[in-house]
Order: sequence, then structure tokens, then C-alpha cells
Amino acid sequence: MEVVVRIAAQRSEEPLADKFEEVVNLVCGHIRALEAANFRLELQDWRVQKVIRGKRKKLIKLFRRYSGVLKGKTKDFDGITFAAFHQMLSDTNCYDLSFSQDAAAEAFSFSRSPLGEGWGMDPEALGFIEWMDAMMAVSVSKAPSPYLPMWQRIDTFLERLLRAHVPE
Repeated sequence: MEVVVRIAAQRSEEPLADKFEEVVNLVCGHIRALEAANFRLELQDWRVQKVIRGKRKKLIKLFRRYSGVLKGKTKDFDGITFAAFHQMLSDTNCYDLSFSQDAAAEAFSFSRSPLGEGWGMDPEALGFIEWMDAMMAVSVSKAPSPYLPMWQRIDTFLERLLRAHVPE
């Protein structure tokens, strides 16, 4: 903590509270980036991938229900905007005390790929793979138990969601 205060004091002539807030926000941003990177690594676990592969057809159906053809710089693509993502979460009863609209916005922005713009995609929309990342973030937020492995939490969430909202 002392290091943070010293760095904040050296940055400029602003009041100490403003400097401290700036440094804390900077540090928290780096911590969030590390957590996001670790989360993405955990998603690559073979058990998580097996769960996702087993539910892929139904996940595609759910994505298509809420996505639309969006105009890109070089071509059109299937994507889901935040408004459609929010509507999907509302329709599937995902919002509750364990998962708020703020958490949904965070999951959506976490999942957007900066590479999408290079491929001509709308930076304010998610393609299917990015949407899958967002859904995995939703699933672990809805079942935050530290005693269950990530693949089980994702499997349980997706099983309930898809059984209730995607016809066979």
C-alpha cells in the first residue's frame, strides 16, 4: 500500500486522493486483465471443451435466435449486439441477485475481441465464439462455488438453460 501512495504522490500536482484513485484504477485494470487471461486459459481445459462440444448444436440455435446479420466493413456477419445479449439474458431468466445487468455488460465487453474490427466486424457486437466466451462468464458467475470445477459449473448452467429455452 505504501508503494501505491508513493507512486501516486509522484505522478503530478493533483490532490493526493485524486492521484491515489488514478493509481488504484490503473492497478485494478491490470489485475482484471490478468484474471481475464486466466479465465480464458481455464476455458481451454479439455473438460470444458468437451462440455461445449456436447452442447454446440443447441448453443448455435440459441445464438441464432438472438443474433442478426450485421454490417461489417468488408462483409456481413452473424453477430449479437449488447441489446440482443441483454434481451437473451432477460428472456432466459439469467438476471437475479447472483448476476446483474452490470455483470452482463462486463461479460459482454470482456468477450469482445479487438481482432474483430480487423476482420470487418462491428466492435459493438459479438460473433459466435466471442458470445460463447460471454456465456461461459455468465455460467461461472451464476454458479460461483469454489468447490466445483469450472467444467461442472458450466455444464450445470448450460444444461438448465438449454433444456428450458432451446427446443430439441
